[in-house]
Amino acid sequence: MEFTASQIAGILEGEVEGNPEIAVHKLAKIEEGEKGSLTFLANPKYTQYIYSTEASITIVNKDFIPEQTLTTTLIKVQDAYKSFSKLLAYYNQVKFNKTGIEAPVFISESASYGADFYMGAFSYLGNNVAIGNNVKIFPNVYIGDNVSIADNVIVFAGAKIYSETIRHLTRDLPIHGLAHVTGGGIEDNLLRIIPRACQVLLQKRSWEVPAIFDFLQEAGKISDEEMLRTFNNGIGLVAVVPDASTIEVMSRLSALNEKAFVIGEVAECRQQNNRCQWM
Repeated sequence: MEFTASQIAGILEGEVEGNPEIAVHKLAKIEEGEKGSLTFLANPKYTQYIYSTEASITIVNKDFIPEQTLTTTLIKVQDAYKSFSKLLAYYNQVKFNKTGIEAPVFISESASYGADFYMGAFSYLGNNVAIGNNVKIFPNVYIGDNVSIADNVIVFAGAKIYSETIRHLTRDLPIHGLAHVTGGGIEDNLLRIIPRACQVLLQKRSWEVPAIFDFLQEAGKISDEEMLRTFNNGIGLVAVVPDASTIEVMSRLSALNEKAFVIGEVAECRQQNNRCQWM
C-alpha cells in the first residue's frame, strides 16, 4: 500500500516541502532510510541523519530549518511524534478494513452485531454484548459481558474492554479515580483525575511493556521521556486506590484474570510545575 506526500500531509494536517507526489510504502529508521520509505525526526540529537537519509519522506516539526541540502521530501507538522503515531493508526485502519468473521472466535448467543462487521481470529464477545454497524474487531480482542460499542468503531488487536471488571471494583472497593490512558500517555491522562494539591510518583518499567513499544522507540530514536509522554506503553487504565486497599484490589483483579501492576503513588504536591515525577 502506497501513500504520497500530499496524502500523508492531508492526514496529518501538515505542509509538504519537496515533491508532493513522491510515494512511500514502508517505514524506516532515519539512518537506514531508503527509496520508498517514510521516517521521522523529532529529537534534535539525530538531526545529522536527515542530511544523509535516503528515505523518500521525512516527518519533521514545523520549526525545523535545514542547514544543508536535503534529498528527502519533508512534511512539517506541529508534533512529529504524535503525527507519526496518528499515521500508524490511520494506516492500520485502511489496511485492515475487512468484513466477516474469522475462525476460531467465541460469540455468546446473547451477543449481537450490525452490518459490515469484522471479527478477527481468537477474539471473544461476552454475554449481552451489543455491537453497532461497521465495527472492526481485530484478532485476539476480548469484549466483556454487557459492553455496548457504537457504529464505526475499530478495536485494535490485543485490546480488552473490561466493563464488568470496573463494575466489580467500583461496587465493592474504594476506588478514588480511574484514568483511561489514550493519546498523551500516562502522565497527561492520570493528572486529569488527580487534585491540584497532589502529585504522582511513578516507577519506570514497573510493568510489562509490550514489545511493540520497544520497536517504536528503537525505530524512531525516541527518548524514554517522550515515549512516556506520547504513548501508553501498555497501560490502558489506571486506578487510584487507597494504600490500605492495594492488596485487596490486586487480589480481586487477579481473580478476574486481569493483569495489574502497582506503578506508583499519590503524594502531596511540592512542585506545581512538575506534578508527575518518574522515578
